[in-house]
Amino acid sequence: MKFKQYVTQNGIKFMIRTSLVGLLLSIVSAEMLLASGAYGQLLNKKITVSFSESNIPAAFERLESQNIHIAFDAAKYNLAKKKVNAKIFKSNSVRDVMRYLLRRLT
Repeated sequence: MKFKQYVTQNGIKFMIRTSLVGLLLSIVSAEMLLASGAYGQLLNKKITVSFSESNIPAAFERLESQNIHIAFDAAKYNLAKKKVNAKIFKSNSVRDVMRYLLRRLT
């Protein structure tokens, strides 16, 4: 009698545990499937910025003053030697500004 009661109690505990794990996996999977992509919002942001004759790292610093943060390795791509001509952007997208700055690197 005790053995049967032990098996029944452990069986119920096992079923509850597996049900909870399955429920958690379902919730996490649903959240991942319903999550929207986060690319492109920054590139579509409109900014007004002006560049003087300088190099690309200085231009990126100017963008950072507009709360546009860019991670780059100037030494790896020799960006300090890449020159930027003076130009003023008024209500242009970040995508257009970055294309201008990086047009000669490709």
